[in-house]
Amino acid sequence: MPNFIYAITDDFEEDNRPYTITGKFEYTTEAKHSGTRSLSNVKIGHSQSTDFYIELNLPYANDISFWYFCSSESSYDRFRFYINNVARIDTGNMSAWTKFNYRLEAGKNTLRFNYSKDGSQSVGYDRFFIDELYIPFFLVDKPFLLFTNENGFPFNNPEGNMLYNLDFGTMTAGQVATPRKLKLTNFCGFDISDVQIFIKPSEFPPKVAVEISRFNTPFIPEENNTFGGVLKDGESVTFYARIVTQEDTMAGGDFYIYAKADLA
Repeated sequence: MPNFIYAITDDFEEDNRPYTITGKFEYTTEAKHSGTRSLSNVKIGHSQSTDFYIELNLPYANDISFWYFCSSESSYDRFRFYINNVARIDTGNMSAWTKFNYRLEAGKNTLRFNYSKDGSQSVGYDRFFIDELYIPFFLVDKPFLLFTNENGFPFNNPEGNMLYNLDFGTMTAGQVATPRKLKLTNFCGFDISDVQIFIKPSEFPPKVAVEISRFNTPFIPEENNTFGGVLKDGESVTFYARIVTQEDTMAGGDFYIYAKADLA
């Protein structure tokens, strides 16, 4: 099968993601290139500076890109972006969003986003914004089935490792969670057939049910969701998952979604 890098474009419309942002940051609706939200620095005072970081470990050299915008006191309060401690963006107030592209080397790369202020005045939003961040994730070099959310965020990789969880958050006893739309994509390098998707609870309490369905309206729970016919290489099927609790539910737990298929 041909090797390729699996990548996503993160528009920051949701809080959970399959990579880690460290430092001081927040999601905001003040300015965005698309959708309803963007990623920004936290607000700071005069003569202060703030950073957040993203670390990527790439199997091959590959490109990243994002849109950025800075609203600040021109020439004094600045947005700076570093790749492996080398400055690649250094700007003050901007009139429009601009796209940044850069090719990262294979291996570990540290992305640092910095905003700093001088000793006086606050102009505009007084911060910078990042949107539509394109990130390469992992090398697809062996047959596997990929689970993602509807935005393409991967839950697993070809090595069988979990990258992040489908988190329904805190629920009230007796509540039925809003179904989450999920995708299963065939990256086997060949066609498969009769795809089955099913759940195996792990130490899940008896008064909590995890349900999956091929449909959202209406949501029809099935223990084993079977998609008949052929799923060609690179094609996807969609399904939905939700959690149902009873009024006397006391605790939650973890669950695992599995898939299997036959050769076409």
